[in-house]
Amino acid sequence: MADPRVQVHELVRALYTGRIDRRAFMRRAALLGVSASTAAMWLRGAPQAQAQDATPPSSFDWKQQSGKTIHPILVEHPYTDAMEPFFPDFEELTGITVEYEKLPETQFREKLLLALSTGAGTYDVFMTGYIDDFRYVGGGWIEPLDDYIADPALTDPNWDFADFYESLIAVNRWNGEPGTGVGEGNLWALPVNEEGYSLFYRADIFEQEGIEVPTTYDELLAVAEQLHGMEFDGQTLSGFVARGDRTWPSTTTGYGTVFWSWGAEVMDPETWKSTVNSEAGVAATDYWGKLMKFAPEGVSGFTWYEAMQSFMSGSVAMFIDADHMAGSFEDPEQSKVVGRVGYAIPPEGPGGIRTNIWIWSLGLASAAEEKTAAWLFMQWATSKEILTSSAMENNINPTRRSAATDPAVLEYMAEWGDYATVYQELIEEYSRVLVPALPEFAQLGDVWAQSVQEVVLGQKDAKTAMDEAAAEMDKVLATIAH
Repeated sequence: MADPRVQVHELVRALYTGRIDRRAFMRRAALLGVSASTAAMWLRGAPQAQAQDATPPSSFDWKQQSGKTIHPILVEHPYTDAMEPFFPDFEELTGITVEYEKLPETQFREKLLLALSTGAGTYDVFMTGYIDDFRYVGGGWIEPLDDYIADPALTDPNWDFADFYESLIAVNRWNGEPGTGVGEGNLWALPVNEEGYSLFYRADIFEQEGIEVPTTYDELLAVAEQLHGMEFDGQTLSGFVARGDRTWPSTTTGYGTVFWSWGAEVMDPETWKSTVNSEAGVAATDYWGKLMKFAPEGVSGFTWYEAMQSFMSGSVAMFIDADHMAGSFEDPEQSKVVGRVGYAIPPEGPGGIRTNIWIWSLGLASAAEEKTAAWLFMQWATSKEILTSSAMENNINPTRRSAATDPAVLEYMAEWGDYATVYQELIEEYSRVLVPALPEFAQLGDVWAQSVQEVVLGQKDAKTAMDEAAAEMDKVLATIAH
């Protein structure tokens, strides 16, 4: 029996390409068990999707690499899950066979790094993030994409490169200069998923208690203290939660949002010395230690997963982390806070509102055996149709404006309060690459995270911990050619 999910995708595609009318769509959707409200959501998106499909056809040759086989390696991720059912469409469109691997993130990174570093040409296309790209560019393992995009024989004019958010394209540009140069030089990857860092709060609790959404960090700390220990809906609340483990992602998400909003920086690109122990860095870390006193027990070991689970359990009042976690918060199969979460831009600190960004993208291996065929796959996999449909399979946030503003996507998020407005404002105004452009950043970040964790645990004061972190980070920086 065919996978019902694949059948639904096929039905939606038939609607959007005009092969069936709206009445036939509703009838067949009901037979597949699609709820009336969900089917109506898809219908509301259909006119725009059909308008996109009505773009005058080009003479672009999608069959130019027919008979070739490509080997993508992908992360287990909503983007991959949403794209998989459409692989047969790509194969039909191009005549190219897709033989792919999909792995959990840790295994994915290990296997990809080994393949790239040996130059074996095992994979043609791979998912990547800009911190990974710093290493891949330095090793000569990833292909610049500008020439592919500019070549009308290789890129369909209807693909519409200008539709991507400019700020997200800038994240994937780097001139190769260690420590700086993000947003300049070659484009190394195409964005498929974005996360900025926002403030999540329990809107129902705030309403009951008459609390305004914090716009400063002093207010945030005061609210965390006020709500910590309060009984609500049969649970004892923690005032706040965030990642707290001793790995680099903990430094670039919740804590990093505070750190950079204090005006602090990781390093000085002129002196090549760490500046996490600057006055601003110490003050931000001291504040973080105070705030995390109102977090759940064991927070010093929390990764994104444990932090997210604690918030979804209904036992935490506030959380700063990846905005696209909203898809999980609003999923009744896994969350107890559906319809009760508020979404907001993080508070303003002494240095303004500053939040880092993470983007999953697709890169082209320099050692790929089938570069042109792989490029055709990358175009297709970052098309308006794929990125719009994947957004409604929890691949949020969309990296194309057309997907972000598609009526069906907006309907999908309609019950999520201010979420759609907040994440787009983060993309446009606040979320930027704030880590230094170094292949060794993961190593530096792990050192830094360990010291932050010591402050959270109360083992060291912020000044001592940041001085020690800076000294260790300087040892790493001294080994980097620049």
